Amino acid sequence: MTDKQLQILEAHEIHTDWRKRSDWRRTNKFWLRYSRAIALKVLHRLDELKMTQRTLAKNLNCSPQYVSKLLKGQANMTLETIALLEIILDLDLVNSSFSVAKSYNISDDSSKIVAEPNGVAIKKIWFEEEWLCGSDEKGNVYRQSLLWYPELRNASKDDRMKYRFGMEGIHWPDLDVDISFESFWYSDAIPSAIQRFFLEHKEINVAEFAKKAGLNATMLRNYINGFKTPSKEREKLILQKIKELGEEYVSVSSSGSWPVPLQSGQRNSM
Repeated sequence: MTDKQLQILEAHEIHTDWRKRSDWRRTNKFWLRYSRAIALKVLHRLDELKMTQRTLAKNLNCSPQYVSKLLKGQANMTLETIALLEIILDLDLVNSSFSVAKSYNISDDSSKIVAEPNGVAIKKIWFEEEWLCGSDEKGNVYRQSLLWYPELRNASKDDRMKYRFGMEGIHWPDLDVDISFESFWYSDAIPSAIQRFFLEHKEINVAEFAKKAGLNATMLRNYINGFKTPSKEREKLILQKIKELGEEYVSVSSSGSWPVPLQSGQRNSM
């Protein structure tokens, strides 16, 4: 086969792919307007809550790729998914989104609501210690912590290299790990000090830690999962409690027993 023939085939393949996407949008236009209206509401709410797409995927128990598709208005969501979104985001999606959708128009050449930063995707990846790094076609370099992906973090070098690129992300078949391109520029791609501590120490019971520190357990989980960002004062308090916990661990290793501060009128009994 000549080079010219290959070029003709490639051009036809690209054209066919475009036509398929266009035909798909026309065929599914009746529900796409609702999907896009919901996506707009969810995007606005995520911004209000300072919640990341990664956190939303975790709470929906789905892949980051599906959340990416959802936020582009391309997901044909079930009633169960919509109901879960309403619970997680404390948001009325059915009534408000359906009224918006009635006046929402979708053009045939429109493929997404939100674009990737600068309209680029990750073209190359590599690992550096505890980081997954990636670069786009312009050479811009991004990175995110492997703490978010324990299976990938604990995998061997050979298993880490058994990946393939998809349209919206990277897939490791043997590890059953999917990472979307968008995750490289999530606001918490590099975990905060609080997130890092609890991600590295899964043995810590969050509820018990919160109780011991005099904190609200739900609020602490929100900080860890990215639902909310603590104030500087609250962050300082939590880090101080983590430091105190560390000192208690050191005390245990040196003395062999937990230090138990006695309250007034209390006796140490077996």
